[in-house]
Amino acid sequence: MRPIIYPEAEELIRNKKQQKIDEQEGLEESSTSTVGGGRRRRKTKDSPEELRAKKAARMSRSGGASESSSIPLKRCSCGSTGHSSKRSKDCPNHDFTLKELMDRDLEKYTQYTVSITFDSFIANNNHI
Repeated sequence: MRPIIYPEAEELIRNKKQQKIDEQEGLEESSTSTVGGGRRRRKTKDSPEELRAKKAARMSRSGGASESSSIPLKRCSCGSTGHSSKRSKDCPNHDFTLKELMDRDLEKYTQYTVSITFDSFIANNNHI
């Protein structure tokens, strides 16, 4: 056994250790659902009633799927209703892709790619 140099400090340490042991024993007795002796609680699946209640709460927060069809969508920058952003094809300010523009304007078209050599490209572009 080692000699006790500071009795007050030794007593404080002993009391702290005992207090910690008592707290751990109290936690083990009060919580029966802990896993591995740690403080983590075991996850349990929700019952069907709880799942229905959660789903109803989510639907009420988001406005619900059936209600959203009767409510007009918010306006985008163009000012018309029926769509919520410029990305919608219903918006007059929609930015079409190159393929969409060609399909819309040219109806039937065939796209070709011309293959030339590098030397002929340089010879035709002397102004660069």
